[in-house]
Amino acid sequence: MLGIKARVLRGVLVVGATMTVLPAQHSTTPVLFVNGFQTPCPGSGLAGTFGQLPGILKQDGATSVDFFDVCSSAGSSIEVLAGLLTAKIQSYSVPVDVIAHSMGGLVVRAYLQGWTASPFLNPPANPKIRKLVLLGTPNAGVLNVFSIWPSNQVAEMQFGSPFLWYLATWNQQYDDLRGVDTLAIVGTAGIGGNGNPSDGVVDVASAAIGFADSSGVRTRAVPYCHAGGAAALFCTAGAAALANVSGTSHLSYQLIRSFLDGTTDWTKVAPQASAVSNTGGLQFSLGAPGGGFYYSNQLTAVSVAGGGLAYALKNPVANSPFWYNDGIPAGTNYTLTMNLAGQQVNLPGVSVPAAGFLTFRLKFPPWVALVAPAAASTPGALSVAADSLISIYGAGVASGTVQSSVSPPPFQLADVSLTIGGTPVRLLYVSPQQINALVPTGLAPGLYSLVLTTSQGKDAINLMIERTVPAIFALANNAAAAEDAITGQVVTSSNPATVGEYIALYATGLGPTVPSNGLEVATTTPAVYVGGYAANVVFAGRAPGFVGLDQINVQIPAGVQSGNSVPVVLTSGNRVSNTVLLAVH
Repeated sequence: MLGIKARVLRGVLVVGATMTVLPAQHSTTPVLFVNGFQTPCPGSGLAGTFGQLPGILKQDGATSVDFFDVCSSAGSSIEVLAGLLTAKIQSYSVPVDVIAHSMGGLVVRAYLQGWTASPFLNPPANPKIRKLVLLGTPNAGVLNVFSIWPSNQVAEMQFGSPFLWYLATWNQQYDDLRGVDTLAIVGTAGIGGNGNPSDGVVDVASAAIGFADSSGVRTRAVPYCHAGGAAALFCTAGAAALANVSGTSHLSYQLIRSFLDGTTDWTKVAPQASAVSNTGGLQFSLGAPGGGFYYSNQLTAVSVAGGGLAYALKNPVANSPFWYNDGIPAGTNYTLTMNLAGQQVNLPGVSVPAAGFLTFRLKFPPWVALVAPAAASTPGALSVAADSLISIYGAGVASGTVQSSVSPPPFQLADVSLTIGGTPVRLLYVSPQQINALVPTGLAPGLYSLVLTTSQGKDAINLMIERTVPAIFALANNAAAAEDAITGQVVTSSNPATVGEYIALYATGLGPTVPSNGLEVATTTPAVYVGGYAANVVFAGRAPGFVGLDQINVQIPAGVQSGNSVPVVLTSGNRVSNTVLLAVH
């Protein structure tokens, strides 16, 4: 990969890059509020759920405050509400900040995934959400106390429901909230339960967003109740409501204000959820060879055991393929045991996260577990771009190890063939655990079926294609794969870059290109930041002579502090790349 000589600097006018530091100020982005489950409808309106918060944000400078009321289609499924929300958000001319309470957060998640009244998923190409705040959203399910309000919406919010399973696994068995910057706020004033702290209606593990933020940083815990009224019966007496902001001293307001403004104060206002909960949950299914799942009449005695303890996994309804338990202590490596057709299958090393849910599908080989940009460390982004290099991880995905030695790469290696949306995929490398491949060019943004075929059988998963999904290649110790753009010498700690020097970075996922002066130039120019400073990009596009490989030529900006581990990151569209390290002296 290194050794590519950049010849794009000749005749290019270079404008120096500087870093402008703005004084702290409130975000002026429009804010859209989405309320939660209401009974009866019409409910209590905007103020009934969010109290003074809309007015305070308007006073702080938000250009507008809007409201999506779930009672706009009373009693409808969450999918139907997501369709109505789609029409509302897509009507905005600019991205908005969205603040959602309880079930409203599930409506927003379903919107991001393109759920409609039918099961077909049609994700919006541009989500038009700048930042998202989820307040007490039952991402994995609601506690049993919520069953006192029976409805089809409540049924969809039960632990282990088909709706919540598919919501969590819509894109290659995961959900990353489409990369939208998200903060979850969870309450801990609930009474009783199964060992998980809760807000009385939703436990901390369910309301957390570990599925999209493995660090846990973006889930914050406050000593509040889910809501007032009947919900307060399940909380400590006198506890404030999670979303009903009573003033600027309310912790939810302080978290939201800082998060929307882009400051780091929200990291100090309240602790991470994992600091207040040492239990989590597990959702599980086993894929059948011909597609679909094994059901509870086929798959029995499912449990996780470790540290001398065992926890049964439960079905929400009779003969369901989805199993769950929402009160499993974290910090132990469990063995998942299942009895299938007279045989016992064991999966060791199952680690349940503190204050979070582990959701996964197993399948006998071939099993595709994850697809990621080839340059990003897994799990990375769940979406990929057309004409980009990807890595497919799993079990038994090939019968042997073979690397392509021809150009263009073939459509079959060993016993492996692959299609995305019915289009054959070129293969660069296959092994039993990993496949490296090239996403076909020209695929429009949307959700596609990726189908793997081997001598052992097939596997199929959904895969989201986005216009751009940037990922930077790295060498050992996460050092940037970078060269001096003139000499081609590799940038290392013994041969560092210098301020003002032009370097070439290598990446994938920059998206469509147009021909210009014999080069393929990216139609969307990425922004590159070196040590937090914006770098001047003089070229971004395909590396000459390579398939799927992108080259970005930048000038090291003034102000960058010297060091062997200067962070480099790039953004394109609404996606942020992985961070690599660069030596700059």
